Amino acid sequence: MRCITLLLFVLSAPHAVAATVSSRWESAAGGAWTSAANWDPDGVPNNNVTDTYEVTIDATGAPYTVTLGSSVTIDSLVLNSANATLNHTDGTLSLLGIAEIQAGEFVMRGGTIQGGTVEQNEGAQLFFGSGSQNQLIGVTLEGDVVMSQPSG
Repeated sequence: MRCITLLLFVLSAPHAVAATVSSRWESAAGGAWTSAANWDPDGVPNNNVTDTYEVTIDATGAPYTVTLGSSVTIDSLVLNSANATLNHTDGTLSLLGIAEIQAGEFVMRGGTIQGGTVEQNEGAQLFFGSGSQNQLIGVTLEGDVVMSQPSG
């Protein structure tokens, strides 16, 4: 009888459900992905037990660079500012959903994208730095994806 009671308790225990956070790069100023103050709401977008993140980089103004130099997991990414460059220098960007490169530049300079879908719209750029250890692992590419090396 104890086994049945224990089994019922385990099956009826509440499960934690992660909240989805819409995280937006705050201003047209460059900085590190890992700096919590650069995001609205404050906090580094990186899925965990309590939160999952839908990330948007779309601030307009002067040209700026967001540097991703560590491993993060997010649900989705929208890069949608002609002024923005996402510079992926190290670590793994694990995508559970889609990365939409609608405007601006996504520059791979030593990072890995794992899982998910990368979609590039006309006018946006996806660059792979030469001599860098860039990897796409289990990624689906959609749209008219043009991969090239950045100038300079």
